[in-house]
Amino acid sequence: MAVRIGELLLKEKRITPEQLQEALNYQRQNGGKLGYNLIKLGYVKDEEITALLSKQYGVPSINLTQFEIDPGIIKLIPSETAHKYQIVPLSRAGATLTIAMTDPTNVFAMDDIKFMTGYNVEPVVASETAVTDAITRYYPANAPAVRVMKNLHQLFATIFGTARDEDVDLYSALVGGLIDAQWANDPGGQRYGRLLDRAIDMFADDMGLSPAAAIGPPARPDEPTPRIDQE
Repeated sequence: MAVRIGELLLKEKRITPEQLQEALNYQRQNGGKLGYNLIKLGYVKDEEITALLSKQYGVPSINLTQFEIDPGIIKLIPSETAHKYQIVPLSRAGATLTIAMTDPTNVFAMDDIKFMTGYNVEPVVASETAVTDAITRYYPANAPAVRVMKNLHQLFATIFGTARDEDVDLYSALVGGLIDAQWANDPGGQRYGRLLDRAIDMFADDMGLSPAAAIGPPARPDEPTPRIDQE
């Protein structure tokens, strides 16, 4: 089970309750991972988080900034998988593939990678910041998606007053799923497009907002319903 980095740092007296609260407030306004925000605010160092995670999980840690990964190893894991599970492949020895990950207790991720590559998987732990930076570095094709999600976090902070990862992920899956369904089943039509307003209303209601706060001012009566056209 993934540990809560804020609670762990607090328990180990690496941060104060006031610093944790300030980092949580910053996260709600700007998005991003809590560990990254604690580092950005100067309350803790990246290597401190990595050492604590290693102690907590009982697995070795690694400083990814001091590790050069062979391109052939990187090719073993698709960028989508690396981003999905927040992992970076490091090295291969015989039938064993060593990967850096933020949560080495994620058995599902390791089983998926084992099935995908055919190798046994040996995890080491790295901080969220280090893994995210490594994914951006070694999977440059994935960098635009990272920038899009960062911009979406900022947009959420402006509209909703919060930018929690789970809220952004839910909104992205909700809207993206409807758009994918529209293109696949009714290209050029409005079958699924008409559900977008209802979906956004439900999302806003779940967050305790009025629908208008989520979707902006209502369209004029003479404006047609927006269409989702396939390019």
